[in-house]
Amino acid sequence: MAFDGIVTKKVVDELQNLIDYKIDKIYQPDKNTIVLGLYGNFTNIALLTCISSNNYRIHITTNNIKNPTTAPNFCMLLRKHILGYKIKRIFTNALERIVFINLQNDENPNKVEDKTLIVELMSKHSNIILLDKNGVIIDSIRHTSTEEKAQRDIYPTARYYEPIRNKKNFLEIKNFEEFYKKLELKDEENILEVISKTYNGLSLSNLKEISKQPKNDYVSTKSLAHSMYDGICNILRTDNLGIKITSEKKRNT
Repeated sequence: MAFDGIVTKKVVDELQNLIDYKIDKIYQPDKNTIVLGLYGNFTNIALLTCISSNNYRIHITTNNIKNPTTAPNFCMLLRKHILGYKIKRIFTNALERIVFINLQNDENPNKVEDKTLIVELMSKHSNIILLDKNGVIIDSIRHTSTEEKAQRDIYPTARYYEPIRNKKNFLEIKNFEEFYKKLELKDEENILEVISKTYNGLSLSNLKEISKQPKNDYVSTKSLAHSMYDGICNILRTDNLGIKITSEKKRNT
């Protein structure tokens, strides 16, 4: 199952339980992974974020992860800036694979401090970025520069901008007819590929899994499109992703 925009949104929906949890530990077990130790409701929880190009993800974990004796520089920076902060909001936009975690330190009522931790889950362009209250980058695990032909400047003191969206936002679609019209289908085009290319956050692999669900007894391109629209809407409004996870070993047998 690809960690696309739908999966990201559903995971973030589950992470709403972490609101008002306090960051009391921060670890960086490897160059791609940050683990936030959280405390709230008399419970300790660990939130793992990984930006590995082939295994990027964000989720709660109960696994014990071995940490280096000396913390890496980015880990030390996070400890300096957000240790003791509480999670006030977790959200995504437009089915983007970008998770925004708004943090706040209100221990001193006269000097409330706000920061934002951003987790971008975009394959080889994945990143973890810390912003100040003004949207300026404090630091990130990976630095990029437009001078080096990168799409955005991601380094300390640069202002943070989200990646440019080239696809349509499924969350703004009001009904099936609007959804189908925006596909602009041509003869003999693969409907699933067109949906994935048209709408943000809908990976082809997950669309294929949705198309295999029992209710998708389509007989035409439009009926398949309608079935896909209904399937996507159903996933977004329920707790169940509705996607079957199959191991690579089983796929090859």
